[in-house]
Order: sequence, then structure tokens, then C-alpha cells
Amino acid sequence: MAHLHAPGEEGENSLQESLEKSAQISKVVFNAPPLLLSTLYLVGASALFGLLLEPTLQGVLNGLLLIGAPGLVAAFGSAPLAHFLGGTLSAKRAAFLSAVCVTLVGATLIVGIPFRLAFGVKEIWVLVYGYMAITSVRHAVLFAISDNNHLRSLPVSLLQTLVALPLLAAGYRETFGTDEVLLTLLLPVVFLGPLIFFLEIFDTPLQRNFKVSGSEMFRFYLDHVTTGRMEGEEVLGRFAEPIRAKFGVVGFRRKKDQSLKAVIVVPAIHPGPIGHLGGSDLPGKVAEIVSEADLVMVPHGPATHDYNPVSTREVERFGAEVKRVVAGLEYREGGSAAVPHGKGVSVTSQLFGDTALLTYTSWPSAIDDVEYGVGHAAELHARLGGARDAFFVDCHNSLLPGAGQVFLCTPRADAILANSEEATRRALGERVGTLRVGIAQDRASFTKLDGVGDQGVQVIVVEAGRQRHAYILWDGNNAVPEVTKHIGDALSGLVDSFQVMTTDNHSVNAVAGSYGPLGHLTPPEGLAKATRAAVEKALTDLEAVESGAGRGSVEDLLVFGHQKTVQLTASINVMTSILVQILLACLTVQGLGAALLFYLVGYF
Repeated sequence: MAHLHAPGEEGENSLQESLEKSAQISKVVFNAPPLLLSTLYLVGASALFGLLLEPTLQGVLNGLLLIGAPGLVAAFGSAPLAHFLGGTLSAKRAAFLSAVCVTLVGATLIVGIPFRLAFGVKEIWVLVYGYMAITSVRHAVLFAISDNNHLRSLPVSLLQTLVALPLLAAGYRETFGTDEVLLTLLLPVVFLGPLIFFLEIFDTPLQRNFKVSGSEMFRFYLDHVTTGRMEGEEVLGRFAEPIRAKFGVVGFRRKKDQSLKAVIVVPAIHPGPIGHLGGSDLPGKVAEIVSEADLVMVPHGPATHDYNPVSTREVERFGAEVKRVVAGLEYREGGSAAVPHGKGVSVTSQLFGDTALLTYTSWPSAIDDVEYGVGHAAELHARLGGARDAFFVDCHNSLLPGAGQVFLCTPRADAILANSEEATRRALGERVGTLRVGIAQDRASFTKLDGVGDQGVQVIVVEAGRQRHAYILWDGNNAVPEVTKHIGDALSGLVDSFQVMTTDNHSVNAVAGSYGPLGHLTPPEGLAKATRAAVEKALTDLEAVESGAGRGSVEDLLVFGHQKTVQLTASINVMTSILVQILLACLTVQGLGAALLFYLVGYF
């Protein structure tokens, strides 16, 4: 078997490093435990804190009343109140947040014991301090996951504390006087004032560059990942830019009945950003629209995250134009064998009619996206090699952390261009008069939990003369290098050559995480076994076909925009790089303000 892959150089660049850093940040997704579990913990913790302060039944009751009851009201009342005011808080997140705040109030009581003994601070004021402190905790969390409008979030932030104050006043009525009322009014200002100030500073980079709040973006991202809500597309649309989105199509029509057997769509847009937002799940969305073909294969074309469509509507526009081009294809017999050229940077060219399909890989060297300019230039070089037209596929089949992208005027890009021309020139010398094609698809063996999208694995085997070449497309976000190796071993003796590709579908990232190439969550051996079964099925499906090729474009398709990805990730990284400093500054100001307030009323 002739393997079409060869080792090459490693590469890295600042954009990819920035993307990976931001991807790591995304792992902090607020995935709250079930509502019942948070509620049981809340009740148990409040009883335990009461028992620690007073090891009697009365202590337990005091804990349940003064700590547990406000927590329960906030647990079940925060979500409805937030929704009424325009927020998006879920019930289980509200309960979890209340349980955390119950823990903080109880911990304040325990930690405050030395202060009570040393300075004579009353127990009631340790409790009041704890409740006032959690207003800032609640507000910071709600700002991030519910509503970044401070006025709308404040009632929800204060709910647990406002419920507790009457209970504290009743429970400690002998010591609840004028000074105590003054402190309950001023402490929220001491805690919330600095917090709101620093939150606005934290949010400035994205607001200034993209007119989008970082908390708003995170909230819509979180809502989409956890509930599937699509409102995040509206946020993406705020900074979108129009492009002419180009694509190529190769179709295979059965000679016996003229039915459409398979279509390969090579898009110059990117299947991101995540889940089902925008261009994510591009293969599935396009396949659903081009429903007349038995199999629709959408490999990764030359595009970076800058070419992420910002809405499903834009993808539907793209799919509709693909469908129109497919309907107008002119078919003819013949083509060529698949001919690879290059070591380290390998391009395989196969002619369908007089149009070349170029598939590039640097396996086993790790590499990420190929920018549009490189792919377009490779197509032009294939035309110099003798093809009437050409479509460039980035196989996207070898990823490790730190892998870089491919830009023009780099050694790797220059090698791609030269190899595209030479491979096509050689393919012209391997022409054949007839082609036979077999197809297969396995959508059931793996799921997104395995890092595999809904399209599973697709196979098109092309028999050109004596050569049988398999195009293998996994619906996933790249692959670890071992995947291609194991697939090669599994296909030994079955086909003459093959090309492993991935769609770069970012729908899997919503489940698999920020780094989830094929083979990372599922053993490569299992993927190889499924691949062999699909190839075997495709071989039994071989039949004579005619091929047609065409090119199309969609005007003013809205995408992230040029350099927007690096700007966005840089802004996020700036924000997170100052997070610790902002947090420390905020806590310092809050602590000093609270201490001064206690001093002024005579507690120190």
C-alpha cells in the first residue's frame, strides 16, 4: 500500500498559542450539580454550622433558621426573580450559588470566633459581615452567568441577605440597635461598590474592541453548552464582517440511473466556533440541505477561525448555494489515479474530469488550519500543472498542543504550492477512461462523547484503473497522529492508498472540551477498526460513475472577520491575566472599608 503521508517539521505561532490559552480558560464552565443535591447540602451545612457554634438542639435550629432559611429562599427564588428582571439564571445554578454562600456565611462564623474573643465583636455582627460579604460573591457570579446589567442583577444579588436581615434582627433583638441598622445599610455599599468598579475595569477590553461584554459572551456560551440556546449568535453578529465565501463541489452520478451517489463539498469557511453556534456542525447542516445525494462529504477547506460564520442563517445561505451548484453540474466520464507528491509536506492530486482534488497533509507532524490564501494559491498552482480547476482540502489530521497554522510566505506554504503543481502534473499522466466509486458511512459507532460529530466516519473509495484510493473523513476536530498510523495498519492490503481527513467540526468541543482531537478521548485502535469496516462496505458498493465539478460563492456572508480571532483571544487573555490582581485589589478595598466602618461604630 502506498501511504500518502510523511513526517515534516513542527510549527507554532502566537495566534495558535493564544487560541489554546483561551481554550484552557473555557474549561471553567459553571456546570452546577443537581438541584436536589445542592438543596440537601445547604440544609445539612446550615445545621452543622449551628451545631458547631452551640452544640445543642437549639444551636441546630438557629443554624437552620438564620443560615439555612435565607439560603433556601435564595435557592428557589433567585432564578424566577432573575428571569423576571431579564436574566438567564437556571434553577440548579441558583441553588448551587446559594449553597456556596451558605458555606461562606458559616465559615465566617467559625473564622470570626477569635475576633469575637479578642475584640468583643458580637456574634450578630459576624453574621451580618458574612451576609454582606456574600452579596459581592453573588453579584460577581450573577454578572458572569445571568445578567451583566448591575441594576437588574442587584435585587437577585441581595436576595439571600435581605431575607436574612429580618431573621437576624428577630433572633438578636436585644443587641440590634441604631448602629446595627446603620451598618446593614453601609456594608453593602462597602462590598458592592468596589466590586462593581473593578468588574467594569475587567470588562473594558472586550467592550472597547468588540462592543460586547465579556460576561455577556460567557453567559451565552454557557447557556448554549448547557441548554442549547442559540442567543449567542446575536452577540457574534455584532462584530461580524462580510466576505465572499467560496467553495468547490465534486459530484458523482451513477451511470446506470443518473442518480446522485455522492458529493464532496470543499468550503472556504470554518466549522466553528462551538456547539451548534454559527458555522459549527457545518458538515451536518450542509448535508441536510443537499439532501438529494446519498452521501455528502464536507472536508476541511482552507480557512481559519476568522472565517467562522456567525449564525445558522449564514450557513443555510451557504448550503442553498451549494445545492444550486450541485444541481447545475455537468458530468463526464474519466479522471485519474490519486498521485501524491512531497515528503514532510504531501499533496495528493486526483483528477475528476479535468478538475483536480488536492488533499494536503503534514502527518505525522502536528499542524492546524491552513489559511485561505495558501489554499487558493495551491489551486492556482494546480492549474499551472495542467488542471482546468482545482479544490484544496486541508486534511487536518495531525494535532498536538502548540501546533501552528499555515500562512503564506512560509516554507510549509511554499512546499504546498510546489507540490500541488507537481502532483497535478503527474496525475495528468495517470488518466483513466472510467471511474468506479463506492461509499459508506457509520454514524452509530461513536458520539460526541468520543470526540466524533453526528456525521461519524464517511468513506468514498475511487477505483481508477488498477488503483483503489480511499477518502476517509471523520467528523471531528483534527486527530492525534496515532489515528492515521492505526488506520493505515488496519487498511493494509485492503486499498492501494488512502487519505485520512477530519471535518474540524467544532460541535464536538461543546462536549469533548477545548482540546478533543480524534484519538484523545477514544483509543485510535477503535477508530481504525470502524474505519476498516466502512472501507470494506464501500468496496462492496463500487459501481461506474460520471463525475462533475463546479465552483460557487456566497456574497456578503457574515463571518468573524479578518484578525478578529486573534483580537478576541488577545482581549480575553488580557482580561484573565489581570484577574488575580483585580480580585486582590477588590478584596483589599472591601476589607479596609469594612474594618473602617466597624471602627467608626466603636467595635474596634
